[in-house]
Amino acid sequence: MKTKAKSNGAALRNKRLKQRIAAGRPRKEGERYPSGDIKRSETQKDVLGVVTEARVRLHNIPIDLIRDQKAGSTLGRMCIDKKVTDEEYKAGFWYAEEMERYYRATGIQSPNPRAQDLFAIHSHDGEVSTDAQTRARKASSRFIRLETVLLSCQSGPQVRTTVFNVCIHDIEHLRMMSSFQLDLLKRGLQALMFEKALVS
Repeated sequence: MKTKAKSNGAALRNKRLKQRIAAGRPRKEGERYPSGDIKRSETQKDVLGVVTEARVRLHNIPIDLIRDQKAGSTLGRMCIDKKVTDEEYKAGFWYAEEMERYYRATGIQSPNPRAQDLFAIHSHDGEVSTDAQTRARKASSRFIRLETVLLSCQSGPQVRTTVFNVCIHDIEHLRMMSSFQLDLLKRGLQALMFEKALVS
């Protein structure tokens, strides 16, 4: 008797499950991880196709330069447009790397939204190792030095803000900046080129 009740209950559960599946979205097909999450099937070719199409449509990048690293940032696209030189682009890229290193070492959230993990915003937890302190101290010294380099240019605060907005914030509309702003940007990048040469 119990076996029959169990089989009736199982049959009823299966029937309800089938009704729910039929009423809602069909179950996704595909290989799954042990957790039940579906394995993503995008290949590198698919991802590159999406990126390529976006770079052509949104940023008007020439087809032959689509896969160039420069096409991935505002400063790089300005280099492609011949508004800044390759050396100025490298100096700006170096500046962005140094700044990101500073943010990571000190636990400060990066101002660049592309570099942010919104679920991991916190500073250091309690005790910090001596190595971490040393890295943070060195990164802070580099940060202060770079700020000084940019602020010591003619119209220093404007130069610093322009370089920061292009290299760190990566603000796309600045690609079409005025000649006055472009002069400020180039002034800052050339000062960074000189500083990079001293450090190297």
